[in-house]
Amino acid sequence: MASLSNNFRNQFTDIVQAVFRVFGLHLQYYNPSNSEIALVDYLLGKYNIKTIVDVGANEGQFALKLLQKNNYAGKIISFEPVSSSFQVLTNNSSKSSNWIVFQSAVGDSEKQLSINISQNSVSSSLLKVNMHTIEAEAGTAVVRNEIVTMNTLDRLLKNQEWEDNLWLKIDVQGFEREVLNGAIESLKRAKVVQIELAVIPSYEQGPYLEEIISMLRSSGFTLYSIMSGFRNYKTGQMYEMEGFFVRS
Repeated sequence: MASLSNNFRNQFTDIVQAVFRVFGLHLQYYNPSNSEIALVDYLLGKYNIKTIVDVGANEGQFALKLLQKNNYAGKIISFEPVSSSFQVLTNNSSKSSNWIVFQSAVGDSEKQLSINISQNSVSSSLLKVNMHTIEAEAGTAVVRNEIVTMNTLDRLLKNQEWEDNLWLKIDVQGFEREVLNGAIESLKRAKVVQIELAVIPSYEQGPYLEEIISMLRSSGFTLYSIMSGFRNYKTGQMYEMEGFFVRS
């Protein structure tokens, strides 16, 4: 009977998938192997996450998804350097009393430097964008620059009250190496690290995925899962993936 039930489900799925393909859509089961929301749900519970640090928050899209899709009720600490994005982030953070925000870039030292602000804002970077990135997504082109203040994550968190079982999310457009180098103490208290991994760096001098995996491995983390990320949709070539690491 179980075999008949599975066969029926598979046949039904094939039919529905065929209908979806007519409209250029794809249907998949909701589970941690193919849904980022389901994966985040599972890891939040498994590691009893109490604090999420959101480095490179932009307008707070990541935190809003946690609140709305994952029903996360713990503390969120977000960092965003760009003034226009930070203003929206501040407004969005009012949706939770446990969400605090700071206007700062995060890296490996304390200084001021220029950030390249992209047309779509989410691709703004302290590094220069590569041409293949703009060809794949025109919105990554730089439209202006702004002077921002940078500090290390260890210093930024030093005077903040937060609980262990930390989830560290890093979305910094090629600046991952520098963020990790300035987060030595913070990483010791982390259980999960979510970070972009570059198959082909989208920004000049950005690290390849092998370097980031090695850095996190030396800090006691194992690559747990990878989700699809930024790609050229005309050619299908993958440029970046979303990596999820857990403490070994």
